[in-house]
Amino acid sequence: MNIKITKKKLSKNLKCLLVAIVLYQPFASGSYAYAEIARIQGRSVDMSLPIALQVEDVDALSDTEQEALMDIETEYPLEIPTDDERIDEEVTLYHEPDLRLPDLPDEPESPDGELVEIGEFMRTYDLGGGLFETIITSEPQMFTTRGRSARQEIDNTLHRRNPGAGRRPYFRNRANSFDVRIPEEMGEGEGIELSSDGNTLALIPLFGDFTQLAILENAGRYNDVLNGIDVQYIIGATALTQEIIFNRYVDITEFEFELELPGDQRAQLDHGAVNIYEEGELIRYILPPLVTDGDGNVDLHVASWELEDNHLTLVIDEAFLENPATVFPLAIAAQVVVTIIPDQIWMQGVQQGSPNTVIGNNRFPYSGFDDGIVSGNWAEFNNRHLRTRTYVRFPSDLFDQIPAMALEDGARIESARFELSHYTRWSNGLTQFGIYRVEEPWNANTLTWNNQPTQHAFTGAFQNAVTGPPQYISWDITNLVMDWLMGTVPNHGLVVKALNESLEMQAEVWYNHLGNLPPQFSFTVSSRPELSTKRCHGGCVPNY
Repeated sequence: MNIKITKKKLSKNLKCLLVAIVLYQPFASGSYAYAEIARIQGRSVDMSLPIALQVEDVDALSDTEQEALMDIETEYPLEIPTDDERIDEEVTLYHEPDLRLPDLPDEPESPDGELVEIGEFMRTYDLGGGLFETIITSEPQMFTTRGRSARQEIDNTLHRRNPGAGRRPYFRNRANSFDVRIPEEMGEGEGIELSSDGNTLALIPLFGDFTQLAILENAGRYNDVLNGIDVQYIIGATALTQEIIFNRYVDITEFEFELELPGDQRAQLDHGAVNIYEEGELIRYILPPLVTDGDGNVDLHVASWELEDNHLTLVIDEAFLENPATVFPLAIAAQVVVTIIPDQIWMQGVQQGSPNTVIGNNRFPYSGFDDGIVSGNWAEFNNRHLRTRTYVRFPSDLFDQIPAMALEDGARIESARFELSHYTRWSNGLTQFGIYRVEEPWNANTLTWNNQPTQHAFTGAFQNAVTGPPQYISWDITNLVMDWLMGTVPNHGLVVKALNESLEMQAEVWYNHLGNLPPQFSFTVSSRPELSTKRCHGGCVPNY
């Protein structure tokens, strides 16, 4: 028996209606509709040929693209169907009672108020009493469908699709710049498909039994792929995370995949990541795998990728698995980054142990002292990072995303906070991290330990590392933000470092924009902002 929580989708009858109405138009309209589908799917079409539009053509589109097709201008009105004309579809929960559900990461806590506005990188909540809280994050909240200017909210909730005609049912995310297809039962030669901009990447497992799938919200978990091992997939704003879950110790150290790419794309292993190029341009990449044990401890070094042509192998260290100290269950997680976007909040590390190396935004921004022992860097790379710092950069107009932020509108900042989370727990909560204002310009393309700015002004804000599950550390930077807004000090960003570097406080590693808890700013503003689509960047979704 399947346990189902239902929502609505376009029915097959509606798709037939759409086809019929569009084809009932003068010939050019039907041809245009077919060309519109072809454009969305990245196919070529000969506009001079009378090509019939089929239900299957509409069904092949995502929910977002089907809605876009409804916007085609025709000579006759096309009404949006009511809920009574739609059919139920299992969305939030779908599983057999004895299957393990996906293990979803902890979501950031939302403010205790009503969500009233969403922008490209921001959310605003009405806290009541004339107070509003705006969170500006480095993770996109909205997306734009290819070839269209209107933005809509990202919704990765998985919907079950049954294409018929002997094809297997699958689950697909509802609304994003990329589509993910997770087969209900994965047959030989099938895999997870990720499609965007007319291109499809398939990650095809060459092991196990992928027939026992449980769905929860934006994630799917295949149970008992191998004896004692599950495989789950979680869809995020810009990436798909694959996790191989050891429910207990299993003597398996390699997992093989076929990476199926379009003919003009190639994969290359680079510094532990699998980069995918098209005509020399990086268009997607698979990050190095991270291992999280049953106590929540993260190991950066015990799993890795091997690549030969398009044959991809995930390898986990045998000694680590056999070590009696290893805590199960554990997960090996790797992210497939489908949408590459400029970082709204850029985080870049510098390391005393590599004084002339440009680290860049490499997913491992350290702050604190690394002796190489606790982190494992000495055993793995024969390297100690020593003192480390993380520089933070963000655009000067970031604060313009706060509704009614202009001082002449009568709004006032009551508080401003900068928030980060670290996924390591090396310091047992003892290291204190301070926030400093950078007083000189710096260039992300050339920044190293040796050429970093020498002038840092302490903001007075410091906090201890956390000891439990990942959560945000919040620093009050209200006075500094007011100085930036008033123009009394220039905005050269922030630097996060150990409060007393001479004490060699143990380093931690921060989440960047691809993490479960990406960096963010939080602002509490008094007096009601004028919430309108004209004020938020890239379009917004007001909710009155």
